[in-house]
Amino acid sequence: MSISSLFLNGGEVVEQRGRDPRDIERYNATGGDRLHGLPMVTLVNSGTASAAEIVAGALQDRRRSAIVGITSFGKGSVQSIIPLRDGDNDALRLTIARYFTPSGRSIQKAGIEPDLEVAESDDQAQALANDAFQFSEASFSNALNAAEAKTRRPPHAPAEAPPKDYDVKKDFQLQRSLDVLKYGSVAAVPKLPAAPPKIAAYMTSKPVPGAPAAPAPAPHP
Repeated sequence: MSISSLFLNGGEVVEQRGRDPRDIERYNATGGDRLHGLPMVTLVNSGTASAAEIVAGALQDRRRSAIVGITSFGKGSVQSIIPLRDGDNDALRLTIARYFTPSGRSIQKAGIEPDLEVAESDDQAQALANDAFQFSEASFSNALNAAEAKTRRPPHAPAEAPPKDYDVKKDFQLQRSLDVLKYGSVAAVPKLPAAPPKIAAYMTSKPVPGAPAAPAPAPHP
């Protein structure tokens, strides 16, 4: 809660819901906004997970910050460690609840979707258009399902990607975030054309007869 409290004047940050409908815990920001309402942009990507998603979701729902980048990882479950054998080097990690943003959105599997979707590179744009290259909580077959049947956005061409002549030494997502601050909002910033995917049609989990197998995604550091 301490990070969210740096930018929020009180109010809810996250809600934790257990299996029992009566088992609800709400956590609020404390202190006050250190920036006194100055405009903010928060960057997210598929490596943004768990506590970082709670912060991004709270800032987005509370309309304190615009969110730029690509959909976050989607780790919205809560675990508790239960000691076994009197606590001698053995313990059980048990999932006991799910996280929800202040507006009631489930983070689990679905992640936090940005207000302005921006791929950092052409390669990332192509990966977003092909679910074989996705790496997120939803990519694990045994992952806890999201509450209320909320699902992650399927493969698609991202709204924006670096143009062909873009200087790869510059952070494209950061530059677009600065544009949002410059123009005052995501709605006001001039939009760039989406990069067309190199793949003729978005690939799905259903294999295409005769098509070569896609390589396994590399683990996120």
